[in-house]
Amino acid sequence: MNGKRCRTLVVAHGKSEMMICSKIAAIAGIGIEIDSNDMGRETIAISGLQSRFESKTYSSELALSREFDRLEYFGRKKMDQRMPNLRIFTVMDIDGDRESMLRYTTGEMFKEFPLGRYVTPIYNDRNLDEVMEAIGYGSVVSKKVKTYRQICDGITDLVDLYRRLKENENTNMEEFVLHCLNHGPSYQGYLDQL
Repeated sequence: MNGKRCRTLVVAHGKSEMMICSKIAAIAGIGIEIDSNDMGRETIAISGLQSRFESKTYSSELALSREFDRLEYFGRKKMDQRMPNLRIFTVMDIDGDRESMLRYTTGEMFKEFPLGRYVTPIYNDRNLDEVMEAIGYGSVVSKKVKTYRQICDGITDLVDLYRRLKENENTNMEEFVLHCLNHGPSYQGYLDQL
């Protein structure tokens, strides 16, 4: 990743989510920061998001900018928000009890946190593997990382990916794709088609 400033942070469930989000952002030509456990080797479950958002890293805009130094931060004293353009996408597989899932998908889970206003919860029900298979990007049977490299190689048209995801009721991942399209310089002319 280059040193260019960015406005997007992805909290990734695991390695697969990291790979897909990185690929989408790269195609769109935007930079993103990714928060994960051990570079995605250990998963973050919905039930683990509360402790993550209660951590010092997510206690303020300044703390977040210190942890993810590529995120755009304005230090001027007269500003109410130091990161007015920030978007935090939590990209999770649906797991746990029904109440937690509902609190997650509606965004209720994040309202009590200092940076909760920036969060857009992205869900894949039951998981990203099933969603990618359902929209025609291949199935994950074994060697998951190798399979996701192939899936990522197959993603070449973000407008097509957006449309496929939008038609699938088991995900709202199209919101992340749309965000990338909205900020990707080479996609500005395509937005009217959506």
